[in-house]
Amino acid sequence: MSRLGCLVACCAVVALAGPARAQDYPSRPVKAIVAVGAGGTGDIFMRVLGEELHRRWGQPVVVENRPGGASNIGARACADAPPDGYTICIMPGEPLAYNQFLYKKLSFDPAKDFEPIVNLFFNTAGAGGQRRAQGEDGG
Repeated sequence: MSRLGCLVACCAVVALAGPARAQDYPSRPVKAIVAVGAGGTGDIFMRVLGEELHRRWGQPVVVENRPGGASNIGARACADAPPDGYTICIMPGEPLAYNQFLYKKLSFDPAKDFEPIVNLFFNTAGAGGQRRAQGEDGG
């Protein structure tokens, strides 16, 4: 089963949590690899989700932050994780979409090692500057 398939299975278990879920899953803690640093959006999201999953599953969700390298470090950890349904990967789009064009060589294959399922949240960044009042530019 692919890592994406494992994540889909986890999401399905969450959606169907209750008496109808599989009796033995999860039978041990689930690891959540987050490709951003502690306190980042993905980290906060996964910790909140992990608390709810722990409540429903009776097993903890252990958040492991793997920041750095334009999220390539976290992506590599996800690619190397065993596809056993006990690893959830939360990462931004950069390692899957952009980094292959920015780096000569990646230690994972974005097209073969992952299958994105869903955009959990949309985060944008903007840039701005001060606007000068008319007549302040000295000219």
